[in-house]
Amino acid sequence: MFSPTPSITTQSARNILADLCEWSDYEFEEPLKPHGARRGLGREIYRENPQLAQDILRHKSIETTHEGYAQEAAKRTRDEANDIIGGG
Repeated sequence: MFSPTPSITTQSARNILADLCEWSDYEFEEPLKPHGARRGLGREIYRENPQLAQDILRHKSIETTHEGYAQEAAKRTRDEANDIIGGG
C-alpha cells in the first residue's frame, strides 16, 4: 500500500531550506522560501515531463500545470520545433 510522505510545517520547510542555503557554497541574498523551491522543482520537472509535474505538484488538472508553467511550455515547444527543423 502507498504511504505518502508525511507533511511538515511551513516553518520546518523554511528551516530546512535556510540550513541548505547555509551549507552550500553559493552566496544567497536571503534563504530560499518553500514556494520558490516548489516553483523551481516544478519548472525542472515540467521541462522534462509535464504530466509528472502535474502529479508531483498535485494539480487536479493538467491545464493548471500548463498555465503555471506557460513560459516553460513555450520554451519546450520552441526547442522541440528547433530539434525537428535542425536548428537546435
